[in-house]
Amino acid sequence: MEDKMNIHEQIAFEGGDEMLSREELERLKCLDLEDVDVDELKELSEVRLFSDLPVQERLELFLYQIGNPYCFKVGGTPVQVSFSSGRKTLDEALNNYLTNLKDCDRI
Repeated sequence: MEDKMNIHEQIAFEGGDEMLSREELERLKCLDLEDVDVDELKELSEVRLFSDLPVQERLELFLYQIGNPYCFKVGGTPVQVSFSSGRKTLDEALNNYLTNLKDCDRI
Protein backbone atom coordinates (compact mmCIF):
# COMPACT_ATOMS: atom_id res chain seq x y z
CA MET A 1 0.00 0.00 0.00
CA GLU A 2 1.38 3.38 -0.94
CA ASP A 3 1.89 5.95 1.85
CA LYS A 4 0.64 8.81 -0.33
CA MET A 5 -2.94 7.50 -0.64
CA ASN A 6 -5.55 9.84 0.71
CA ILE A 7 -7.87 8.58 3.43
CA HIS A 8 -10.69 7.74 1.04
CA GLU A 9 -8.36 5.78 -1.26
CA GLN A 10 -6.89 4.01 1.79
CA ILE A 11 -10.31 2.97 3.09
CA ALA A 12 -11.52 1.90 -0.36
CA PHE A 13 -8.28 -0.07 -0.89
CA GLU A 14 -8.88 -1.98 2.34
CA GLY A 15 -12.56 -2.49 1.57
CA GLY A 16 -13.74 -0.56 4.63
CA ASP A 17 -16.53 1.82 5.40
CA GLU A 18 -16.11 5.56 5.60
CA MET A 19 -16.00 7.56 8.84
CA LEU A 20 -17.85 6.76 12.04
CA SER A 21 -20.93 8.89 12.52
CA ARG A 22 -21.28 11.23 15.50
CA GLU A 23 -23.94 8.91 16.87
CA GLU A 24 -21.62 5.92 16.61
CA LEU A 25 -18.80 7.84 18.33
CA GLU A 26 -21.20 8.80 21.15
CA ARG A 27 -22.26 5.16 21.50
CA LEU A 28 -18.63 4.03 21.66
CA LYS A 29 -17.83 6.72 24.22
CA CYS A 30 -20.57 5.44 26.51
CA LEU A 31 -19.43 1.81 26.40
CA ASP A 32 -17.78 0.39 29.50
CA LEU A 33 -14.62 -1.65 29.00
CA GLU A 34 -16.36 -4.57 30.73
CA ASP A 35 -19.03 -4.54 27.98
CA VAL A 36 -16.50 -4.73 25.14
CA ASP A 37 -15.11 -7.94 23.62
CA VAL A 38 -11.41 -7.49 24.42
CA ASP A 39 -10.43 -9.81 21.56
CA GLU A 40 -12.07 -7.37 19.12
CA LEU A 41 -10.09 -4.34 20.34
CA LYS A 42 -7.37 -3.01 18.06
CA GLU A 43 -3.73 -2.78 19.19
CA LEU A 44 -2.63 0.87 19.25
CA SER A 45 0.92 -0.01 18.16
CA GLU A 46 -0.49 -1.37 14.89
CA VAL A 47 -2.08 1.95 13.96
CA ARG A 48 -0.09 3.81 11.32
CA LEU A 49 0.12 7.58 11.62
CA PHE A 50 0.91 9.76 8.63
CA SER A 51 2.34 13.08 9.82
CA ASP A 52 2.46 14.47 6.29
CA LEU A 53 -1.33 14.29 5.87
CA PRO A 54 -3.65 17.16 6.80
CA VAL A 55 -5.02 16.93 10.36
CA GLN A 56 -8.54 15.98 9.24
CA GLU A 57 -7.26 13.09 7.11
CA ARG A 58 -4.96 11.90 9.92
CA LEU A 59 -7.93 11.88 12.30
CA GLU A 60 -10.12 10.01 9.83
CA LEU A 61 -7.41 7.44 9.16
CA PHE A 62 -6.76 6.98 12.89
CA LEU A 63 -10.48 6.47 13.59
CA TYR A 64 -10.76 4.03 10.70
CA GLN A 65 -7.79 1.98 11.90
CA ILE A 66 -8.51 1.98 15.64
CA GLY A 67 -12.25 1.38 15.29
CA ASN A 68 -13.09 2.50 18.82
CA PRO A 69 -11.04 5.53 19.89
CA TYR A 70 -12.18 5.08 23.50
CA CYS A 71 -11.29 1.39 23.96
CA PHE A 72 -8.24 -0.28 22.48
CA LYS A 73 -5.21 -2.30 23.54
CA VAL A 74 -1.72 -1.06 24.41
CA GLY A 75 0.81 -3.86 24.58
CA GLY A 76 -2.06 -6.34 24.76
CA THR A 77 -3.63 -4.60 27.77
CA PRO A 78 -7.17 -3.25 27.33
CA VAL A 79 -7.34 0.53 27.83
CA GLN A 80 -10.34 2.81 28.12
CA VAL A 81 -9.92 6.53 27.51
CA SER A 82 -12.28 9.08 29.00
CA PHE A 83 -12.16 12.79 29.57
CA SER A 84 -13.35 14.73 32.56
CA SER A 85 -15.50 17.78 32.20
CA GLY A 86 -12.99 19.71 34.34
CA ARG A 87 -10.58 22.19 32.89
CA LYS A 88 -7.35 20.52 34.03
CA THR A 89 -4.87 19.68 31.31
CA LEU A 90 -3.15 16.31 31.18
CA ASP A 91 0.10 18.00 32.25
CA GLU A 92 -1.61 19.56 35.28
CA ALA A 93 -3.25 16.28 36.26
CA LEU A 94 0.01 14.32 35.95
CA ASN A 95 1.93 16.99 37.84
CA ASN A 96 -0.66 16.90 40.63
CA TYR A 97 -0.57 13.10 40.73
CA LEU A 98 3.23 12.94 40.85
CA THR A 99 3.39 15.67 43.50
CA ASN A 100 0.93 13.71 45.65
CA LEU A 101 3.01 10.53 45.20
CA LYS A 102 6.13 12.43 46.21
CA ASP A 103 4.34 13.83 49.28
CA CYS A 104 3.15 10.34 50.26
CA ASP A 105 6.74 9.08 50.19
CA ARG A 106 7.65 11.60 52.89
CA ILE A 107 5.11 10.21 55.36
